[in-house]
Amino acid sequence: MARSKRRDDEGLVSVAVERKRPRLVWRGMERQEAARGVPSRIVEIVHPGRATTGDDEHPGAEPRLVTAHDGPALPSNRLIWTRDNLVALRSLLDERDPTTGEPRYRAKVDLAYMDPPFMVNSDFRAAEGIEIDLEPPDRARREPARVELPAYRDTWREGLDSFLTMLRARLVLVAELLAPTGNVFVHLDWHAVHYVKVLMDEIFGYEGFVNEIVWQRQTSHSDRAQGARHLGRVHDTILYYRRGPGAFTASTYLPYEPGYVRSHWGSVDADGRRFQWGDITGPGGAAKGNPRYERFGHLKHWRYSQARMDELVAEGRVAPPRPGAVPRLKRFLDEMPGVPIQDVWTDPSPINSQAREAAGYPTQKPVALLQRIVEIACPPGGLVLDCFAGTGTTAEAAERLGRRWICMDNGKHAVHLARKRLILLHGQPQPPAAPTFEYLECDRCHHVERREASGASPGPHAVRPFTVEDLGAHWLAQGEASSEDAEARQRDELVRVLGGEPSRGSARLHGRKRGAWVHVGPLHEPMDAARIRGVAREAGDTDERRLVILAAGFEPSAVDERAAIERATGVELSLRIVSASALDVVRRRLELEAPELEAPLESMAIPAFYSPLSITLGTVVRGRRAQVSLERCDVDVESLLASQRPSIPPLTATMPAARRTRAEARLAKWRRREQELRGWLARPRSWEKLVDAWAIDGDHGHRRGADGEAIFETRWQSLRVRRAKGIAEPLVLRAELAYDRPGRYCIAARVIDVFGNDGLATTEVEIR
Repeated sequence: MARSKRRDDEGLVSVAVERKRPRLVWRGMERQEAARGVPSRIVEIVHPGRATTGDDEHPGAEPRLVTAHDGPALPSNRLIWTRDNLVALRSLLDERDPTTGEPRYRAKVDLAYMDPPFMVNSDFRAAEGIEIDLEPPDRARREPARVELPAYRDTWREGLDSFLTMLRARLVLVAELLAPTGNVFVHLDWHAVHYVKVLMDEIFGYEGFVNEIVWQRQTSHSDRAQGARHLGRVHDTILYYRRGPGAFTASTYLPYEPGYVRSHWGSVDADGRRFQWGDITGPGGAAKGNPRYERFGHLKHWRYSQARMDELVAEGRVAPPRPGAVPRLKRFLDEMPGVPIQDVWTDPSPINSQAREAAGYPTQKPVALLQRIVEIACPPGGLVLDCFAGTGTTAEAAERLGRRWICMDNGKHAVHLARKRLILLHGQPQPPAAPTFEYLECDRCHHVERREASGASPGPHAVRPFTVEDLGAHWLAQGEASSEDAEARQRDELVRVLGGEPSRGSARLHGRKRGAWVHVGPLHEPMDAARIRGVAREAGDTDERRLVILAAGFEPSAVDERAAIERATGVELSLRIVSASALDVVRRRLELEAPELEAPLESMAIPAFYSPLSITLGTVVRGRRAQVSLERCDVDVESLLASQRPSIPPLTATMPAARRTRAEARLAKWRRREQELRGWLARPRSWEKLVDAWAIDGDHGHRRGADGEAIFETRWQSLRVRRAKGIAEPLVLRAELAYDRPGRYCIAARVIDVFGNDGLATTEVEIR
């Protein structure tokens, strides 16, 4: 065994290299990411049934029955919002069956699909802006928080080295999760695929490599026409590896091309069926055990026994192609499965802006692509894992094909979109089980055209219930003791990540941001109304009358009482939830300041702050029925406006004249747009256009998680469905619940806005 050494800025790297087993070496390859498994919190159990729209005069929905409590079993399909998928993967490895105590997922995943962020030059794509329809022709753009991009670049400061470090840590855990018969697919572009190939050879073995799949995602690229010094880059690469020699694989076929059908299947029988002639003589003669007898005047060795030959002749499948010719076998086109799939895929087509499944993400993959991968590499009923789930394409593909699935993403908005697309799939007609094709030939030019034969749908999709889980900030800092100085440094850095400056003049007012005080609340539990009121009173005794409060979360009652606290103290409140991603960035920055740290931790977390929604419900009870209406959902106007503001350089005296002119023009354009948005938001009930979905739990609290917290169980929900040309399905703002037994019930409503922020409101009713 040889040792390969490379000197870089961090010192000498020594790597063991086996004979005929080359390894990849890069700067920082020995870094380790913190990956302590933590339990997830089940936020919601989703039953995919939707509300039905009532008439225009009385919008509402058919009554939804609230029955006795369900059993303790939880759905097996899981949608996880995680601060870091490395921690989530470790958590899956550590998770055990509560009954048997055996590992629940270790060595039990049948297919892992990974679509990590692509590398661009020395950086990687962060969460890109998403265009959101409000009300035609109004549109908004969901941008990453202003703090996301600098922190993202800092996190990936080593470019390709950081990418390989990140991916290697996750591939190692995926390898432990894969069953001996499992497969893994990693979706990449041209920047890093060849490095990742060597990396995967090391983890899964060179013999574990199955295919390098080329997916042509577009037919041409305009950068070539603009004088680029390279050929048009029109494909992605998918690396396909198996865990062991007995890995599952299924034969998959594509329909024949019309030109091939015309050249190779030109014969047509009396029934109009296309066929081609096949040889039935026995190769090798008697030495291979082929029988010898006479048929149609020809004494030869044949592939079939005399009895089987008689059957084929009687069926009209064996006959001489012409008088006196050696008999041959008719192979009918409509009985052939098609062309075995190869490793170059010119289909499925990529998603364009007009596609029905488009969710606004530029890197979103078509569901047909993932269906093909699932069909090839996951057995029926098997388990599919996607740790970069995005908008849930893998979950939808697995659901369409009846596979179990676990999908995770560190974007809250992406998780919401995945949840939504699964709900929308429920009830949609399934395509024919096995699509068939017919080939039509023009009588004049003899051109052959392929058409998919129409077939009956086997019925609507019945999406199975699934959980939405949070592997986030509420678990952080629990049991982590730290000194007062460490806590103060963490608070200061959190204020900086928000975009403010720390202040040590008050025990409660921890910083300032553009004329507002910043208070950093508890990072391990929700903040209640009493504490918010106390901090607001202290801010009210100063000259500043605006206050931003950062916390791990807020009690629902605290959000409901915000307006009352503002009236009592005269302080304008802005509540912000600190995501685990933001805490990761804080930790990363503090670690970079520690001189004794030789190998700083890498993290792919993206910081963000979320605003809880303030919800007003209306309820009317008549006997065994309760009517619940969404009366209001307060929108965080300033956050909405800030998310739309483009990147404009500050105007300075030293700025070149031409650059200053451009910046002034952009600033003037933004100010006009800002006034337009403020005008739109001032319209009566404009908040309705910002609500993307809301759901009702008619018996909130009857089901609780391992932490004792209530699980929101969705059985009634309404979604705003958008299409390319506007709103295809409006929200139903009134729900009708029918109870099967009297009693006192807690009704909860969960609202999600178009930016992925959510809020919860509860009310109690007496059912007689």
